[in-house]
Amino acid sequence: MSESYYEIIDNVKYDRKLLNVARTLIQGKGDGRISEDDAKKIFEEAQDNNKITDIEKQTIQYIIDNFNCTEPAVSILSKIIV
Repeated sequence: MSESYYEIIDNVKYDRKLLNVARTLIQGKGDGRISEDDAKKIFEEAQDNNKITDIEKQTIQYIIDNFNCTEPAVSILSKIIV
């Protein structure tokens, strides 16, 4: 059985692929924070169909709120969800 496109956290749907990208970016290197370059990678992943969906925006907000992000990363990610 294949994994769902969504990951449910506290009864809220999030984009599994974006969460996995964020998790991979902080694993085993650096200081465990989402950096400016990491934020750009997350942004690129979110634009996979040249459109950022509401679920993707919600997921990016979740990343901002629940992952340790640098200020430049928060700035980049915040611009996506406006």
